Amino acid sequence: EYLKKHGIYVPEVEGQLLDGENSLLLLEWLNEGGFMRQWTILGEQLSRLHLIQSDRYGLDENNYIGSLEQINTREKDGWNFMVNNRWRPQVLRAIKNNLIVRKEADDFEVFYIKVRRFISENKPVLLHGDFWNGNILFSQGKSYFIDPSIYYGNPITDISMTRLFGGFPLEFYEAYYHYHPKPSDEHIAIFQLYPLLVHLNLFGRSYWSDIKRILSLFD
Repeated sequence: EYLKKHGIYVPEVEGQLLDGENSLLLLEWLNEGGFMRQWTILGEQLSRLHLIQSDRYGLDENNYIGSLEQINTREKDGWNFMVNNRWRPQVLRAIKNNLIVRKEADDFEVFYIKVRRFISENKPVLLHGDFWNGNILFSQGKSYFIDPSIYYGNPITDISMTRLFGGFPLEFYEAYYHYHPKPSDEHIAIFQLYPLLVHLNLFGRSYWSDIKRILSLFD
């Protein structure tokens, strides 16, 4: 509903059911457009989303990324927001779940300091928050966003997510970069760390090598 209010195509919410610990969300059925995946339209739509600005990072309430709670405490400073609401909570969760050891956790504290100069203080923009290939539908010449984890943050967040797990076609990036600057490889890597930490906590240690690779870029 929040995305729809800002002009983004989403399936209509037809109903909701809460029953104890169980919940159900009933959405409009969309007939996908076969092989006609309109990547240029998607790039333009994401660029429009990233024109919606706020004066602070975060959101007025917490939400979820996958099944994990996503902390959205409002922050003026983008670096503070990433450290306190994104990276560090996932690292602490991983320690608690015995997915990383204390020595490995210490490497993150060094990383936070070294990447501070890369975290610009541009106005935070509205994000999808979990923008990978599986969270997009193409129907009737439109691109629909599904399973969002919205908040106001750095636009590189959504772009970096598209570069995980295979990437998007060139047409998408050409359409998006027509309106927004192209980030450096270092920026992409920095903002890939959060979704990789989420995957570490959801699916296990197999994601550690990708996380370690990013940390080593800033040794």
